[in-house]
Amino acid sequence: MKMKKRLGQALTGVLLAALLLAGCSGGNTGSGAAEGTREVTDAAGRVVTIPSEVKKVAPLGVGALRYILYDGGVDQLAGVEQNDLDVPVTKAASYAYQEELKKLPVIGDSGTPYEEELMKASPDVIITSNDGKSADDLQNKTGIPVVTMPITDKVFDDEIYNALNLVGDVLGKQERSQEVVDYMKSVAEDLKSRTGDIPQDKIPTAYCGAVSFKGAHGIEGTEAGYPPFSALGITNVADETGKKGAFDVDLEQILKWNADYLFLDAGNLKLVKDDYAVRPDFYNELKAVQDKKVYSQVAYRFNGTNTELALANAYYVGCVVYPEAFADVDIAKKTDEITKKCWACPTARSLRTRALISGQLHWENS
Repeated sequence: MKMKKRLGQALTGVLLAALLLAGCSGGNTGSGAAEGTREVTDAAGRVVTIPSEVKKVAPLGVGALRYILYDGGVDQLAGVEQNDLDVPVTKAASYAYQEELKKLPVIGDSGTPYEEELMKASPDVIITSNDGKSADDLQNKTGIPVVTMPITDKVFDDEIYNALNLVGDVLGKQERSQEVVDYMKSVAEDLKSRTGDIPQDKIPTAYCGAVSFKGAHGIEGTEAGYPPFSALGITNVADETGKKGAFDVDLEQILKWNADYLFLDAGNLKLVKDDYAVRPDFYNELKAVQDKKVYSQVAYRFNGTNTELALANAYYVGCVVYPEAFADVDIAKKTDEITKKCWACPTARSLRTRALISGQLHWENS
């Protein structure tokens, strides 16, 4: 476990003074299950017969490996997808377990199965975020039970909890999966308790920019319903569009909104800084720039939502916008707490050393 030791050493440091840094499944033994097997109902509503004790699983598709690692199933992996090898730290769970993953056979890539390699790896079950038809096709071709799991790009959402519990049920790690679910719910409650009584006239407006979706975007890339803002009750100016998820907006609209705070995806800061060099007047007109309330955040969307980094971002935003309500929070320690709870390894210092940190931005020094 050298990688986790390196991470533990690398991540115990300060993330920066301003670190910008279950129902779904039912693992019931159905009346139709043969001896030594049980039935689970997956996210596609398929009733799948699996071994009573699942010793080896193979992940396939967005989020499948991540949820297996959340549920403590690293030792049950029979294989790994190519896109989960040599990943950046912002694909945090896969990054933490690179030493273990690189020892496994490659059984697919980005949701596309390598059928022969899968059969050679001989997992008891394939866990996938692909759709039900794809699961049926793969199960028929390989003879291996395929269980589909829910997938969502949200953060505080029942689908996340359902996915954790379904995967935990397949792995036989129901207690561990419920532990992670309970922790994530406790984070949501903690964030709400800190900000729920803030008067309406004290709630600021905020804009999140440089959001990644289908590739990198500059300041024009934003997101409605941005979870770290929603969890804190902050007014996200992009919500007034009525759109959902990530999209691009015109620069004129950003200036019209003129939000109190500006948060930028740290992974796309170069795009923003390059744009600033071309049109500094636009940026200098923004209230957040004038008031020095521009901050970067750790990117948490990489091959799906890395929930643990999104939770850390929510605390960081809280520390910036409501410092009194979050006065007891050391963001580096909180980030390490979250990642330890989610998959047993701290990440704060690793994010810092790779310049994927959160912090206040000073345009004059860009």
